[in-house]
Amino acid sequence: MKHLGTTLIRTFLLFFAFFHFLPLLALGGPDPTTPFLIHDLDVRLNPTDHTLRALDTVQVRWHRDPADPEGRTLSFFLNENLKVTEIYREAPDKSGPPLPLLWQSFPGSDGAQEIRLQVPTGSDGNLSLTLRYEGVIYDLVQKSKDLSFVTGDATTGLIGEEGVYLSEATRWYPDMPKSLADFNLTVAIPEPWVVVTQGELVARETKDGIAQSRWRSEIPAEALTLVAGKYQLHTEDHDGVAISTYFSPENTPLAEKFIRAAGEYIRLYSGILGKYPYKKFDIVENFFSSGYGFPTFTLLGGEVIKQGERALQPGYLDHEIVHSWLGNYVFFDPDQGNWVEALTTYCANYYSKELKQGEEAAFKHRKGASQRFSIRVTPEKDYPVRAFKGKTEDYENDIGYTKGSMIFHQLRRWIGDDAFFFALKEIVRRYGGARANWDDLQKVFEEVSRQPLEEFFRQWLDLKGGPELRLEAVRWEALPDDSLESAPPASLESISPIRSEPVPALSGEQVPGLPEGSPQPGPYRVTGKVVQLGDVYRLRLPVQLSFGEEKETFELNLSERETPFTYTVARVPLSLTLDPEYHLFRKIAPEAITPCLNALLEDKDKLLVYPTQGSSEEIAVYRGLAEMAAARKGGRILPDTDLTEDLLARNSVLLLGHAWKSALIRERLANLPGGLELGEDAFKLEGKESKGEGNALLITWRNPENPAKYLTLYVGLSPEALSRARYLFYYGWESYLVFKKGRPIWRGDWPEGASPTVYLFPAALSTPIRSGALMDHIRYLASEELKGRYPGTEGSQKAVAYLKEKFREYGLSPVTLPDHRGGAGSALTGPAPSRSTSTYEQPFSIVIPDLKGFYLDFKREPPAAFPEPAPRRSQVEDPRVTHDPQSSNLNTRSPVPLIFSPEGAYHLEMVFAGYGIVTSGYDDYQGLSVQNKAVLVLDEVPDFLRDYLRAQGSTSLLFEKIKAAQDRGAQALILYVEANLDAYAPYITYLSRLPEPIRREIDRAQKKENFISPEMEIAKILAGEKKPPFEVKIPVVLIPYYPADKLAGLDGDRTFLELRERIEQTRSPVEIDLKGVALDLKIDQDPLEIRTGNVLGFLAGREKEVVVLGAHYDHLGVNPQGEIFHGADDNASGIAALLEIARALSARKNELKRSVLFIAFGAEEWGLLGSQFYVDHPVVPNDRVITMLNLDSIGKGKPREISLVGASVYPELASISRKYLHQLG
Repeated sequence: MKHLGTTLIRTFLLFFAFFHFLPLLALGGPDPTTPFLIHDLDVRLNPTDHTLRALDTVQVRWHRDPADPEGRTLSFFLNENLKVTEIYREAPDKSGPPLPLLWQSFPGSDGAQEIRLQVPTGSDGNLSLTLRYEGVIYDLVQKSKDLSFVTGDATTGLIGEEGVYLSEATRWYPDMPKSLADFNLTVAIPEPWVVVTQGELVARETKDGIAQSRWRSEIPAEALTLVAGKYQLHTEDHDGVAISTYFSPENTPLAEKFIRAAGEYIRLYSGILGKYPYKKFDIVENFFSSGYGFPTFTLLGGEVIKQGERALQPGYLDHEIVHSWLGNYVFFDPDQGNWVEALTTYCANYYSKELKQGEEAAFKHRKGASQRFSIRVTPEKDYPVRAFKGKTEDYENDIGYTKGSMIFHQLRRWIGDDAFFFALKEIVRRYGGARANWDDLQKVFEEVSRQPLEEFFRQWLDLKGGPELRLEAVRWEALPDDSLESAPPASLESISPIRSEPVPALSGEQVPGLPEGSPQPGPYRVTGKVVQLGDVYRLRLPVQLSFGEEKETFELNLSERETPFTYTVARVPLSLTLDPEYHLFRKIAPEAITPCLNALLEDKDKLLVYPTQGSSEEIAVYRGLAEMAAARKGGRILPDTDLTEDLLARNSVLLLGHAWKSALIRERLANLPGGLELGEDAFKLEGKESKGEGNALLITWRNPENPAKYLTLYVGLSPEALSRARYLFYYGWESYLVFKKGRPIWRGDWPEGASPTVYLFPAALSTPIRSGALMDHIRYLASEELKGRYPGTEGSQKAVAYLKEKFREYGLSPVTLPDHRGGAGSALTGPAPSRSTSTYEQPFSIVIPDLKGFYLDFKREPPAAFPEPAPRRSQVEDPRVTHDPQSSNLNTRSPVPLIFSPEGAYHLEMVFAGYGIVTSGYDDYQGLSVQNKAVLVLDEVPDFLRDYLRAQGSTSLLFEKIKAAQDRGAQALILYVEANLDAYAPYITYLSRLPEPIRREIDRAQKKENFISPEMEIAKILAGEKKPPFEVKIPVVLIPYYPADKLAGLDGDRTFLELRERIEQTRSPVEIDLKGVALDLKIDQDPLEIRTGNVLGFLAGREKEVVVLGAHYDHLGVNPQGEIFHGADDNASGIAALLEIARALSARKNELKRSVLFIAFGAEEWGLLGSQFYVDHPVVPNDRVITMLNLDSIGKGKPREISLVGASVYPELASISRKYLHQLG
């Protein structure tokens, strides 16, 4: 009827003063003061010349005007562009010729003409007459100027090649003020146009190129709307209701989806509101942006339909379907307020989410309702809900739709679900086909609930704004141990002040009288008062005490300016929150508003800054956005070169495009909660990276120099990313959004600011975190003595001993280790301890591949000897450490074995097996015997098997080739690789023979003054690569080649290129005679083993679920020049925090609901090896672990700033974390 999601459309209120809706059915006939008409319309439409020709025979029943007691005049209203050619009535005896009527036309208002008739004597309030008229209807569509598309495109009516739209505002048929009507309608229009209107389709036929349809509407309606287009029709029956789509060919593939969704919604709302009142429901595509609902059909803009599933979510299509009951069947009286949009929005936009999407979506909607109203409805714009008639401005949506809908949520919670939903059906039953106002609704809800509701409706309908709540004078005291049993759960009695807030323990201070490190004894009494700042409401207010995950909630009855409370609890609360689930619609304090674009746009003092860098195309787009915003919301437009510190501090600022590159903005970007990193071709937010020229970012945060102001940045990485920039302002309610080609791909909100409805209990109530102890831990772990805690060194062993001692001292329990087994290709191994062993240490070894000797040749005689390997240098104590590993790099033309090749000496016959592939339709091993032989194959695949390569990936393809040879009894595999071996570098990396890509990486890092040892880099590479999913039992050697090379000189003159071309041409394996030539191969593996480990401690809770807290203790050690990398921040800081948290929780371990496992990980810098080893060998089953928090490099950065890496992957955990972090400031 009035609005739809992204294309919320302007509701035409013109002439509402003339149309009062008559209760005909439920109340025993028409109201004698209201005209009732029965139209029999015959209409001819021609889109080519925009004309309408009509004959309307209308029966009129009306009430005499007191100013004209004789009933001598009757007025109709008609579009001023339609010329009436005759008006006549039937002869009294119905046998004579029609009798003309005297009439005059007078200019009306809003494009209407008034037609006054001389009523024949004896008509007595009843008259049947016929009007013939014709003219042009062509009011061009005006594009919406609303930024957020709350109001959409508008026209009073149009007949043209673009489409046909005739509505109540068109006045395309004669109507009387304050009338209701039934309609019979015949419409003719040239093919291939198809007409849709309200009511039942009686017949449709085509003759001589003219499409004619007949319609009947027998339920009284306030107006008649007719549309036409070149549609494709699809119809299905759902529970006796004919549901049809009239879509353009482009959108026709979506027809079935929309019909199915409409059927489900009709079934859903029939259960909520009563039987669907009509026989059909049509979903019709409009030629301009719209979201209208009419009796029996809805008119949606094509852009809405293209959204598919999005348009079928709660609040879109179903909003228009609900209007079939509310607004199109039960009418409202605009003189007494529009309740229809409020109740429709509650049913479709909110309650449907609650049913279909769950509490999380419902909570977001409730909170968003209060936030939207608080941001956009300023005091000077506000008016009572009872005065809402319809929306022409965006803020009116927040009054009539948003606040109005939440009034029904308050009512539902006040009288209960049973009474509320029973009353909804009763309203439809009682007032179907009639009108109802707010007083009528109040009467029904009172009757059903048997409660007086006058005060409820008065405060919510007649007061502006909403409740404004604040917590004050919250105090606490510890009570005697036996007081909890006798204490009431909650009381509203006033209690005298007990204790003011103690000094927060963030500074490390202790509550007076308590020994250091001990918790405050309980139970506790908590008191305070709730203050209503604006108008005083009568409310039932949820109040929640939080103890972490456990919550206790009680209800507080408010009816005065100040309401005291008292509550007795057994344990230390973390926080007290008023209405934490946002069930109460209310005004949110400015400091608690979640930053978003719309919050910035509503600020009177704002700057709209466009860039001076970038292409002219991009600058034009950004400048256009600034002008759009200024036209609707005000603000000063200026180039980024004119932005100053003073302007930035005093205003909210919308930064567009490359304006972010200025030093002023870069500094403020560093304060973002999500840790934003911006680059030329990518950006990173909350640990999630977005790359690609089609991406754009919209992000809003509070100005760090002036928290009452906002900063918003919108930047696209290319002109393509800005293709839908004009829709930017539709996305105004989230803190950040990432777009791909104009469509949002992820979004989120920052935590709300400090709120007067939330009280945080001081940290001194719990065991404090000691800042002095944190520094003591860091000083030792980062000392000269530990020499950078490099795995396998004495410094690392001292760190492990220190951690074990602290875990023991703080009361953490040791753990029992499981069996340790390394997988195929694993760089980690560990001992297999006894199951009965309890320990704080989980040892493992890092295995770095190295070759002691390697020899390969194609001949008959084995070699006399292998060359001696070059010695190595490492920080780890090892008898072979005598040389610099840079002295022996791998030549890209040299053969090399894969690191998981077993050692041994081999003298083997050879077989060429093409590409070594076995797949459907192609088998390189077909007809070959490779048992106890060496198999020679080419890398990759022939061109005709490229799809196979894409499906496998190069790494998986390598493993497939190894397994194919091994499974067929081969004793070795030789893989010829074109050009060089860089693609396989991770699998041929040895400590004494580093491939060039690895060497370059180490050199690049060291040029940045970052020390990376070769063994550390090798371990990181291996940790990040795929491992063979099976045990490799045969040696695998890679040999580089160029296409012009010959196969080891073994096959005459044929080159590798010729071999490949032959396979490509024949699409079959190639046979090569290798008899008489053997492979001589010897591999001596000599891996370096570095022993290290994890340190674990355990606190048992009441339940089986486990929370893991972790931090790594290793660092980089000492570089070749003797410089120590101490690792104070990375990660002595994280370990210090881990130890202090362990101590604090251990002091209160009897209160723990869940168990806590503390892990100090080893070898994190080596590719997360310690954490990987723990996951592979857990001390508690992994399925018992519900969350893991890792502390890394927390010792530097700006005060009170924390980065949550992984927030986009685990948004629920991030939300919980932010909530409590925010409470700490």
